[in-house]
Amino acid sequence: TTAPLRNVTKSITRFTKATRMSVRKLNTELKKVNNTINSIGRGLPMIGALSVGGLFMGGKSAIQKFAEREALEKTITFVSGSDAAKNLAFIRKNSDDLAVSLRASYQGFSTFASAMLGSTFTMEDTRNMFSEVSTALRVFGVDSQGTQSVFKAMGQMVSKGKIQAQELRTQLAEVLPGTQKHLADSMGKAMTKIDKLLQNGSISAEKYLR
Repeated sequence: TTAPLRNVTKSITRFTKATRMSVRKLNTELKKVNNTINSIGRGLPMIGALSVGGLFMGGKSAIQKFAEREALEKTITFVSGSDAAKNLAFIRKNSDDLAVSLRASYQGFSTFASAMLGSTFTMEDTRNMFSEVSTALRVFGVDSQGTQSVFKAMGQMVSKGKIQAQELRTQLAEVLPGTQKHLADSMGKAMTKIDKLLQNGSISAEKYLR
C-alpha cells in the first residue's frame, strides 16, 4: 500500500510544481500586459495634447490666412477706387477659371494694380494685362512665388516708366522663357540692339506693355 501512495504523492507534487510554474508564467504575462496598458495610459495625455496643439496650430494658421486675405482685399479695394467690387469679382473668376490660388491672385493683382496708379493705364487695361499674363503663367506651370515675381517686375517697369535688364532678365525671363526674344520681335529689332536699349533704359514700359 505504501508504493501506490508514494506514487500518488509524487504525481500531486509534479502537478503542483507544474501549476505553480504556469501561475508564475501567467503572472509574468499579466505584468507585461499591465505595463503596456500603463504606458498607453501615460501616453494618452500627450497624444491628447498633441491633438489639441495640432488643432490650435491649424486654427492659428487658418486665422492668419484669413487675415492676410482680408488685408489684400482692403489693398485691392483702396487701389481700385470705384472699380473695387468689379476687380474683386474679376480676380475670383480669373482664379477659378485658371484653377490657381486665390491668395496668389490677390497678391499678384494687388502688386500690379498698385504700380499702375498714376500711369496712363486704365483699370480695364490692368485687368486685361493681368488676365493675359496670368493665363501665360498658368500654361507654363509657374508657381505662386514665380507669379508674384512676374507681377512685381511688371509693376517696377511701370513705376520706373522703362524696361531695364534687371526686371526683364532676372525676374521675367527666368519665369517666362523667351521674354527677351518676344520683346525683340515685337519691336522688330535684333537681340544685340535690345541689349543696348535695355542698358540705356531706352525702352518705354507703357509702350511695351500695351
